[in-house]
Amino acid sequence: MKILDKNNYGLISKCECCDEVQFQFGTCILTFTKEEFFEFDEFFDEIRKDIKHVNCNDNDKRQYIVKTTRNNTILYLSFNELKAAISLVTNAMLLLSLNDMIEVK
Repeated sequence: MKILDKNNYGLISKCECCDEVQFQFGTCILTFTKEEFFEFDEFFDEIRKDIKHVNCNDNDKRQYIVKTTRNNTILYLSFNELKAAISLVTNAMLLLSLNDMIEVK
């Protein structure tokens, strides 16, 4: 597995043999095909827009229930965990997209 991005909360890696993408976050591990991971990223689009308007003073007290389309998986995250998850997904998507563009040329 090649690590695409990691932080204190988890990491995202890609298998160099089969192109599976793993999202490891806390005690949760989700495995995706590349196409499924792109869908997972799209799921976070609305959250990225909304999170900009959150009052950061209460960030440690707020909890977020993130319902995904992945096998009815639900993530229960603090504000800081949510920001860390978004950062991981965003950075991994950038690397995967860049890699796809390089491979096409």
